[in-house]
Amino acid sequence: MSQPITPEEILSIADEIGRAGLTEESVTRVRLKHSSRRITHCFDDDVINAKPVLSLVGFNIYLVGGDEHCLRLTNDYGFATGIVLAELSDDD
Repeated sequence: MSQPITPEEILSIADEIGRAGLTEESVTRVRLKHSSRRITHCFDDDVINAKPVLSLVGFNIYLVGGDEHCLRLTNDYGFATGIVLAELSDDD
């Protein structure tokens, strides 16, 4: 099992995406740098009934947790197994 996701790791990812913008290229760089993590890129409109662990200009970050073979969004770092980078539209 991999190491738990930490708030510091999320801040590092947020800093990298914040500097480069949320693009396919920046997501690819983050995935390569954090290759032990499952990182998903989507639009924030696709995320329903969840609170981001971090909200920034242009994107939100959510954590994905899994137990008993079910995945769900969580704000519990100890439970998190993946990261969602959710792009905000200009209307958000």
